[in-house]
Amino acid sequence: DFNTVINRADFEESASALFDSAIETFKRAVAKAGLTMEDINSVELMGGGSRIPALQTKLAEAYGKKQLGRTLNTDEASALGSTFHGARLSGAFHVRSFALTEYHPRNISFALSADNANKEPAKRPLFINSKYPSKKLVTVFRKQNFNVTLYEAATDPTSGEQSFTPLNEYVLQGVGAAFDKMGANKPDAHPKSKHSLEMKFRLSDGGIVALDSVLAKYDEVVNTTKKVKINSWKKTNKTSDKNASSEKEEEQPSGDKAETKEEKKAEDKAADKPTEGAKEDKAEKSDPKAIEDEHTEDGKADEGKSEKEGENGTEAEKKNASKDEPQYESINTTKTVSKRESLEHSVAYIQPPVPMNQSHFIDSVYILNKLKERDEAKLRIAHAKNSLEAFMISTKYDGFFEDESLKEYYTDEEAGPIRTALQQAEEWLEEGEGMDASAEAYDKKLKELKSLTDPIIQRKLDKEKELGGGSDSDSDEDSQDDSASEGDDAAAAEGDDSAAAEGEEAAEGEE
Repeated sequence: DFNTVINRADFEESASALFDSAIETFKRAVAKAGLTMEDINSVELMGGGSRIPALQTKLAEAYGKKQLGRTLNTDEASALGSTFHGARLSGAFHVRSFALTEYHPRNISFALSADNANKEPAKRPLFINSKYPSKKLVTVFRKQNFNVTLYEAATDPTSGEQSFTPLNEYVLQGVGAAFDKMGANKPDAHPKSKHSLEMKFRLSDGGIVALDSVLAKYDEVVNTTKKVKINSWKKTNKTSDKNASSEKEEEQPSGDKAETKEEKKAEDKAADKPTEGAKEDKAEKSDPKAIEDEHTEDGKADEGKSEKEGENGTEAEKKNASKDEPQYESINTTKTVSKRESLEHSVAYIQPPVPMNQSHFIDSVYILNKLKERDEAKLRIAHAKNSLEAFMISTKYDGFFEDESLKEYYTDEEAGPIRTALQQAEEWLEEGEGMDASAEAYDKKLKELKSLTDPIIQRKLDKEKELGGGSDSDSDEDSQDDSASEGDDAAAAEGDDSAAAEGEEAAEGEE
């Protein structure tokens, strides 16, 4: 390991450029938020770097106020917030929802490939200080296949020059075929028909920009005819013309009007004089039969009149009904037919991944094994350190000094070195080399402490064994006697059984 000592003046002089960069970042953040220093009530410090006195002094000068916020644990605040946010994004943990607005630290731009109309397409902004997650819809008006390249835009804070680093390139295929299918390339297409391509870009929660989908749209305008009602003003004009013509026909000169009046008077006088036919009618009316015949003829005449009037009424109603029905006429117009079709796209990586050969594979396995060994070494160190700390705590309290059963087995002269060793081990862990030691060093320190306490604990065990040893031997002898007696009884029983069997065989032989 490399260790060195540096004083504060040299450190501040070496890191002065970094301090200035941090202050410029602070000022840009305030400017982009549309605020001024007077609008900010307090500045809260976060992160371990905020503990540097020189940085605090420069930040207070830029802020314009002497007091800076110190209510948060600068290290734990960022780590804890990042942990909760990562757990929420993973979906594997149920974390209480909380509001967190993140912005993409880089600006993403895009550019289309060159075509006949535009030989050098410009780079246009896509995601500028955008939130996570975000979506953008880009519309272009092309009918042939083309490519879209994404760039990461960066601005030099000192010179202000902007640079573009290519990220990915997307190849859009089947554009011309799709518009041919929808009829956009027909020679007789309507001039008002419109075509376009919609590209949907997505900025994920993890800051990855990708092209989600491409949709070809064609709004075709076609000629057609439709029936519409005749306007009411046309009807009113027609009726007014008819009324005007009829009035003209009725108008006559004043001399003609006089002649018609004299003719009417002569007709009235002639009607007042009775004629021979009228006299005969009176004579016939005196006869009752003639009166009845006259009544029957009058009734028939009335019926004929009523039938004619009914027929005339239906014809008039038909004429009026035909006048009330709406009238239509055909006119030429256009209609829009919307057509949609999704297109395929592929990704062409600007820096394609290099395939892994055998040597790369061996190197990767070696690196993984080294990482595994390092993790195992860290685990051994953690176990050794925890064992040492646990032993020290146990010895200080109920494991040794506060155990009443142990006090009779050691003296004050023996307890003094143990207490001193515990104090030294504690200082070694907290302030000395024990803060970052190896597993072997922790094990060695544990053995040193146990060498002081183990003899005393062994005295207690030996004493307990002496006090409890006689009863244990007596019980062992009793158990042995019991087992022996049980063996004698079993042997005697076997002898009795064999003697009985021999007696039975002898009795059978005598028979």
